[in-house]
Amino acid sequence: MVHTSRIVPHVVLPVEPTTGQAIFSHFRRCISLPLFAAAALSYPTASNDRFDYVIIGGGTSGLVVANRLSELKNVTVAVIEAGGSVYDNANVTDLGGYGKAFGTSIDYAYETVGQKYGGNKTQTLRAGKALGGTSTINGMAYTRAQNAQIDIWEKVSNDGWNWDNLVEYYKKSETLERPTAEQAAHGATFIPEPHGTNGPLKVGWKPNMEVILSAGSLRSPLLLEQSGVGNPSILKAAGIDTKVVLPTVGENLQDQMNNGLAQASTKNFTGATTFVAYPNVDDVFADRTAALAADVKRKLPRWARQTSERTNGAVTTPQLAAFLDIQYDLIFTSKVPLAEILVTPVAGAFSTEYWALLPFARGNIHVRRAGSSAARIDPNYFMMDWDMTEQVGAAKFIRRLYNTAPLSEYFAGETKPGLDVVAEDAEDDVWSHWITENYRSNFHPVGTTAMMSKELGGVVDANLKVYGTSNVRVVDAGILPFQVCGHLVSTLYAVAEKASDIIKASA
Repeated sequence: MVHTSRIVPHVVLPVEPTTGQAIFSHFRRCISLPLFAAAALSYPTASNDRFDYVIIGGGTSGLVVANRLSELKNVTVAVIEAGGSVYDNANVTDLGGYGKAFGTSIDYAYETVGQKYGGNKTQTLRAGKALGGTSTINGMAYTRAQNAQIDIWEKVSNDGWNWDNLVEYYKKSETLERPTAEQAAHGATFIPEPHGTNGPLKVGWKPNMEVILSAGSLRSPLLLEQSGVGNPSILKAAGIDTKVVLPTVGENLQDQMNNGLAQASTKNFTGATTFVAYPNVDDVFADRTAALAADVKRKLPRWARQTSERTNGAVTTPQLAAFLDIQYDLIFTSKVPLAEILVTPVAGAFSTEYWALLPFARGNIHVRRAGSSAARIDPNYFMMDWDMTEQVGAAKFIRRLYNTAPLSEYFAGETKPGLDVVAEDAEDDVWSHWITENYRSNFHPVGTTAMMSKELGGVVDANLKVYGTSNVRVVDAGILPFQVCGHLVSTLYAVAEKASDIIKASA
């Protein structure tokens, strides 16, 4: 097993079983190691070596941090990753093949428990098991969060984590590909200032200095719990001795719910181009916004109490009330995007996926037993009625979009759900039934090791250190305290770049 000798208090981090040969990937002074079963780890050339930094998880964030730390002179970095290279995997390299890797050996395919508020269905959460992590299976989607959504991180006791600071790290990770002459001739334009032009976005047992968890929002909290960091009652039930009392580990799980509509087209399209829209609450609900805002505001205390009860008090009602109030302001005051809508014309049809971006439901993920990677995952989809309201509102918005010129000229009729299933003037409860029957996870879980003050229910501080330890950090989607608009990968690259600078500064 990987034994982290300088965690205070002392913590042992177990590793994940895998099969096959070890794959070493050298870049600068970085080494990529596979994860082995804790009881079976025996790698003669590396198991007795010491590294300055041990990064658990060679995914989206982990490889960025490893690459940046390896720029330091006389520093060694080990990356421990369960998966191998996917450079020759057509399910990854085919840019038009989103979804082809789902259910294959490079997809963890986590299963939730039955969703009490979501039709009692289990849901599958996709996550990449490869060097590059989930960035290998996310369809190359890259869109940023909005500035107001990043600025609120600083409001939960994370000094320096704001848009003006983080935007430079977005740029640092980017290389903008300008439109070709042919594309420009057909009207493709760009504004160069917001983009980076020289970033990498290329992809890599004992620590002398630090352990950095970058195993993802659905794995890092489990590794902490297996190491004895978490809620004592949960750890005891799993047969794990408590080393650090931190009941909020694994709480605050936030995911989005995805539905899809489809339409026949009057045109025939070639290629694969996706268009995206980000309507806010006014766009979706128009003159209903004020009444909905008042209704949500009134319900916040009850939602906070309900969520606290489902954590057995690990996160208190006052903590959650303050947290949910910040999210309320994002939606109804800052009016950040409420939904993301992806419209893809293919041949003689349109496929339209959408998801509400800021559900109020909070779930959790916890270990089931010591020495096992099995987990109990419960996102509590649709726990709060607002989450269904915004999902229904977004679907109705899409229908209005289809019926508005000039786009209406391209549509020949809805094929999913179809007017025979959900009539044009259908009541919200008809939409709700269809949504519940057809939704899936949007594969954007965040928040399980949230970066915010301990008083608000955080797991890591503004330097990404786990509370109660001296040299264990988390750098992955679990540290995001709130959901963001856009796709997570862009924000995770930026977070990893900033985290690297924080770690370097303390070296």
